[in-house]
Amino acid sequence: MGFTPLKFTKSWENPADFPTYEPDEAQVRADLQLLHDETREGLNRLVADLNGEEAAALLPFRPQDGLTARTVQAAILETYAAVQQAAAGTLVDGSITKQKLAAALLERIYGGRVWVSMDTPGSAQNPQADFPVGQLWLRPAFTVENKALDSWTLSGCTAQAQSGGWVLTADGSQAEITAGQTLTGLGSAGQQVFVRLKASQPDSHLSSLALWLNGQSHDLMAGGGVFETSLDGSGGLELLVRGKWPYAETGAGFTLSDLTVVNAGAVEAGLPDCHSLSDWPGLLEARTPFSTLRLPARVLIQTAAGVWEPVSEEVLPAGRGGTGFSSYTAGQLLYAGAGGVLTVLNPPAGDGAFLKYDGAPAWKGPADAGILRITTGSYTGTGNAGSITLPVTPKLLYVFSKSGPITDNTIFEANHLDNPVVLANGATATELGGYYDADGFYCRHPVCVSLSGNTLEFSIKKTNSPLAKPDLCNRSGVEYGWAAVY
Repeated sequence: MGFTPLKFTKSWENPADFPTYEPDEAQVRADLQLLHDETREGLNRLVADLNGEEAAALLPFRPQDGLTARTVQAAILETYAAVQQAAAGTLVDGSITKQKLAAALLERIYGGRVWVSMDTPGSAQNPQADFPVGQLWLRPAFTVENKALDSWTLSGCTAQAQSGGWVLTADGSQAEITAGQTLTGLGSAGQQVFVRLKASQPDSHLSSLALWLNGQSHDLMAGGGVFETSLDGSGGLELLVRGKWPYAETGAGFTLSDLTVVNAGAVEAGLPDCHSLSDWPGLLEARTPFSTLRLPARVLIQTAAGVWEPVSEEVLPAGRGGTGFSSYTAGQLLYAGAGGVLTVLNPPAGDGAFLKYDGAPAWKGPADAGILRITTGSYTGTGNAGSITLPVTPKLLYVFSKSGPITDNTIFEANHLDNPVVLANGATATELGGYYDADGFYCRHPVCVSLSGNTLEFSIKKTNSPLAKPDLCNRSGVEYGWAAVY
């Protein structure tokens, strides 16, 4: 379609259109005006077409330089499309703002944001999955609580608690037994909940076994598993286990174990701007049974395609220079474990010496680390056979009288008695004590003190006389001191 060409309806060269003689003046004037009027009308039609919305579509265009359009309108559209494609491929520096980015892309790149997820990454999280090498990944710490109860509301059966679960046994009063729990205040209405329950050792006559969660049935005959539900309008959960037999049977039953109820929706709501856990059933299958499960915070970085290395952990493992422990008992020492080597390095001048440890460190008590300690104490002797318990188990014990030894002046000789003794564990020290019998004779007898574990024992040998006293380190009313290396 194009513009309408101008054509005259009559010609002065045709005598029939315009005769040489015309007796009517008005006709003469009309003949003279006719072609002028047709010229005006033709020009007005052209002006109207040029002013119209379709004018560019009517103007012809000669294609060149790769363009194929045949009209000005088509050439403009073809050129515009080419400009758009060029702009998409080559952007002017500094021309893109965050408002121009898609929300998902903005979340990844604006400000160099770390990817935050309840999962930890693996080989599937790689550059092909939009995780570039150098990507940081934060798994924040979160806690999962088992909201299941320890008891059941029973009908037609008894429940015997055992490790990790219960044995349900039919009492013979009915062909169907039920065990239920009503859990209230678990969270908000509609929040996602996962229930883990295993069923085993069913009676051979059992015809059906099901778990009902807020009125929805799940089969337990295959052994159970992890089941998904949601909290009711009050934020609660009705949990019911129902077993059926063809007839009432006393002693029939089955075992329930690993009951775990987790409000996943509440856990995820507590981690805003964090991607949800991708496999709640897998987590429960791997970690049950538990009452409270805490997953510590971890930061990882992708060092190669699909290879993630830890950057930060709550408890740094020994393989990365840490201890692998989150707490220590008072008085423990860090020492080299099996295969470890502790060496002193020579640092640059002025930096001071420092230690380098190669091997797995261990936190142990000083005795486990081979370090000896010393402690002291005292006691008052009784003069009677018996023992005292020390607060430690000595490797070596030194015992002495604070008033010093005594001198035994007898008719035979002068002896120093109750001297200080040194005892290794399991050893006995002996002196010759003496006493006058009823006939006035002076009698000698061995007086002993021995160390066994943390027990210090006083005794005599080779006499049953009540006059003989086990008074080595044990004189009646005398204060003794001791020092123990342990």
